[in-house]
Amino acid sequence: MKYQKEISRNFIKVWEDFYINYLTMFNILRPVYKFYKDRKDSIIKKKIHFMESNSSLDENPLLSHQQKLETDEEKLEQDIVKEKFTRQFLLELQKVDFFYNENINRVIKPKLKEIKSQIVHAIKTKEFMMNSETFEMAIKESYKDINLTRRFIETNLEIKNKLMHKYRKYFGKDKETFNKYIAPLDRRASSDEVDDDEEKDEIEEVINDYINFKSSIGAYNERLREFEDEAIRMFIQYFSYKYKSKAEKILKNYIQVSTLTEAESIFLGFFIGLLLFILTVIIILASNYDIDMDHDVEFKSVFPMFRGFFIICLYWWINGINILIWTKADINYRVIFQIDNNYSKPIEIFKRAAIFTFILFCCLLIYMIKRIWSGSFFSIFNIIPINCLPLIFWGSLIIYIFCPLDIWNYDGRAFLGDLFKESIASFLIKPGFRHVFLLGQLCSFIAPMRDLEYTICYYAYYDAPFWAKKQFCNNFRGIYFFIAFIPNFLRILQTAKEIYNSRKFFPKIISIMNSFLSITVALLSFFWPTYPSLRIFWIIITFISSCSSFVWDIIIDFGFLEKGKNYPLRNRLYYKPKIIYYLIAASDFVLRFFWLLTISPEVLGSLFRPETLSIILNSLEMIRRGSWNVIKIEYKYIDISNEFKVSNDIELPFVKVNGKYVNNESNLLTVMTMDRKEKITIEIEKILEEKYKNKTRYISRNLTDLNIGRVQLNYDLKNYLEGYQKETEINKGTITPKKQ
Repeated sequence: MKYQKEISRNFIKVWEDFYINYLTMFNILRPVYKFYKDRKDSIIKKKIHFMESNSSLDENPLLSHQQKLETDEEKLEQDIVKEKFTRQFLLELQKVDFFYNENINRVIKPKLKEIKSQIVHAIKTKEFMMNSETFEMAIKESYKDINLTRRFIETNLEIKNKLMHKYRKYFGKDKETFNKYIAPLDRRASSDEVDDDEEKDEIEEVINDYINFKSSIGAYNERLREFEDEAIRMFIQYFSYKYKSKAEKILKNYIQVSTLTEAESIFLGFFIGLLLFILTVIIILASNYDIDMDHDVEFKSVFPMFRGFFIICLYWWINGINILIWTKADINYRVIFQIDNNYSKPIEIFKRAAIFTFILFCCLLIYMIKRIWSGSFFSIFNIIPINCLPLIFWGSLIIYIFCPLDIWNYDGRAFLGDLFKESIASFLIKPGFRHVFLLGQLCSFIAPMRDLEYTICYYAYYDAPFWAKKQFCNNFRGIYFFIAFIPNFLRILQTAKEIYNSRKFFPKIISIMNSFLSITVALLSFFWPTYPSLRIFWIIITFISSCSSFVWDIIIDFGFLEKGKNYPLRNRLYYKPKIIYYLIAASDFVLRFFWLLTISPEVLGSLFRPETLSIILNSLEMIRRGSWNVIKIEYKYIDISNEFKVSNDIELPFVKVNGKYVNNESNLLTVMTMDRKEKITIEIEKILEEKYKNKTRYISRNLTDLNIGRVQLNYDLKNYLEGYQKETEINKGTITPKKQ
């Protein structure tokens, strides 16, 4: 159905089950649609006959009162369809109304009330400025909740209007249909007859009465506007010092989808064009003057430093594309990675990637110029030693990452740094999805990390002769195997911790096996030059490892092979068309084999043009990782969407103990640093103890925060869906009782 595909693009994916099921409703009308097509064909024939004979029609096959039906069977079928249509429509509207009320009364309203109460308390205790960013983000997320709820209702009303139009059209009660097919054929016919149809009024009145008088849907705009005004007032009142007159505009910009504007697209296109131009010049110069990474000894010695940085820049670009795709698909990756304020829009990521790629290409162009030309015009580059050019781009990256000043996306860099430290030590704590995800990304960075180590080695022996430098920094050192070993070993420890926490060996034990096989491939590759007989074992283990990793990706990471309507994919898919999933799955299978070559540089060195192959294979691995990210995050979001959560749950700085606010346990360190009274510390310890006893704060009656009732809300919503599915089982327009 064309309309079904179009309207589904406006769906909030997490709430998809609570929309009016357009396809189900259309299937109910399908028998009448057949009669409608037959009558339409009859009209066309009569129109041709009328034009040829130039006489009026004696019969009108679409009379407004349906007085001249072809058979009694058609009338009986229409009566059955009307009953089914009305009953199912009311069920669909009840589902929408239930979800709307639950979202208002148990999410939006409590959030706004809690935020306001905590802000008032923070102002009284002079702790507002300390927690202003948390309050600001909480109001923004509440404003987002309100507008997404409005979008949910408006989309459902659009579906309702479309279905009613179909109903009128198929039953011959639509003015547009009447005027299009009847009036031109019979001058005696008048479209006013359509308005007098009592049956039409009866069906539509039932639907409209429910919306306007028996449900909360009819007054949705006024109700949501009230909450929206409250959020805006709070934001202006408490943050006018920061944003002044731009407060409301800030909120509206916050809820807009972070896609590229026309101006941003033009800017990005210009920058990409400039980079491609510089790269083209570099390739032409290298080709004409035989500066080749495989055959030119001097360039080959510095090429790994350029290659490693290029792969990092490529991943940066792919990361921006990933976020752009997730944003357009309405996938809240910030919820998955638990990101609050520390996030960047796609254009900001593209700008950073473009800047560092530009630095890299400029350094490479200067290298080519210094190798090829000399003279007064090019003497401006003489101040830069040719072998020190890699220090410029590697140094710029290090300065950017470790700069302690509050510039250059400081919050984002701090967040990534903390996440990296947590991921490395995740086998000592309870690892979360984001920790597992980051270590998975790290496994794809084995080749760039080796190039970084080569860069360090190169400059450590900078004054050594060329032959000595080549010997000290070759591919056959133990550090090369160690770099491949560490990420996979950390994954093994991390997965072992997950098994320990869950007390379930399967399927995590397979992940440990895959990491162990990757280590074995790297180890066999390391000993291959010394023991050529290991080649056959390397081939066998590589094949087993690639196949095992691919099966893990397909079943566990992508959730494919799920029985249902989309088999061999899965039942819920966010991306269109489906061919995307098949292409990514096929490329994952092929590129899994290539990835094992990137962690086997000793094997790669025995192939034809190894340096050229290395940069191609490393680039393909980054593309594979990027496409893997697209599907993995989508599947993870589908998994957590069982909570029906579309906004971030911002944890407010206070909790309520015995009717009084105290600092949240997450801010315990801040409280201790402020040297608060010992009583507060004791109260916080009680909170921690109670949280430990109950395993969750949601069931504690003494604590209040934004998450109260979330678990119970999810439970009630799921129960409603189950009841809704039990009440109706519709197959090709037929409603039948559920089989017990």
